[in-house]
Amino acid sequence: MARLYVTKTVTIAKMFIIAEREALSMTSLRPSRSLSAAEGRVVLSLEAQAAETLTLGDIARLLGGASPSYARKLAFGLVRKGWVQRVGKGVYLLNHASAGPDAIPDTNPFRVGSHLVEPSYFGYATAANLHGLLAQTPRTYFVVTTSRKTVRVLEPAEFRLVWVPSRKFFGAARMEKYGASISVSNLEKTLLDCLDRQDLAGGMPAVVQVVHSAKPRIAYGRLRKYVVRMDNKSLAQRLGFLLERVRPEVPVPRSFLRFLRARTGVAFVALGSPGLYGNRGRHRNDWRIVVNVPDVQLLGEVDVR
Repeated sequence: MARLYVTKTVTIAKMFIIAEREALSMTSLRPSRSLSAAEGRVVLSLEAQAAETLTLGDIARLLGGASPSYARKLAFGLVRKGWVQRVGKGVYLLNHASAGPDAIPDTNPFRVGSHLVEPSYFGYATAANLHGLLAQTPRTYFVVTTSRKTVRVLEPAEFRLVWVPSRKFFGAARMEKYGASISVSNLEKTLLDCLDRQDLAGGMPAVVQVVHSAKPRIAYGRLRKYVVRMDNKSLAQRLGFLLERVRPEVPVPRSFLRFLRARTGVAFVALGSPGLYGNRGRHRNDWRIVVNVPDVQLLGEVDVR
């Protein structure tokens, strides 16, 4: 029994030694967040300014006029060590010291997405999910902007920049998400944006779900102003049709429905995108709508009459 006990003790000790060596080996594989004198000057200056992003120009300035090639080299080193991550051409997001000792990029898609382009806000299905209007979290994060800039960022998520004209770029508010302060379209603008671009909401069934969830929370005075600013007759027709028929037990102010009818065009418009659902369907004269979406796709668990 004594010999067996000693053998087990030695075996366990060996297992602890092997595990310790493996842990040390894994640690040695991780890039160190240690800083050279020049890197430290850049990072500490940014931390002192509570900065979130930096450019190659910022690096050159903080180092007293360093050359562009040296600024790029230093930026590459900071990326490798996990102090910054690229969010655009020559633009980097600072991963603060509070992130810890390991060189791990920020995995918060909302913080990363907020710094891809200026101006911008999260919109469409992303905003609908943030407002609790859609239960399913979209795999793509939609970032709305007036900039024509193109950015390719593969981590920590898939982002899509959606260009809109200046007249449609409004209705954003601040929101806290996973410790990051982000800009998101408010509930009323999210509703209109999803109606305007059904493809970015998840299709007409998703739009119906957005209307269903948003209806009790709508500020109709704000929504009225937004409809005027969007200046789109077909949008007003679809909105009026859905507000009357989705969740009918929740009343809509009659004055708002009269306002929408006054903005209704003469021509019939398809409820769903003709590219997805075609042009055929039931004609509803009250809103000049062609209900071209099959009931099985349109209704789901939502009450539409």
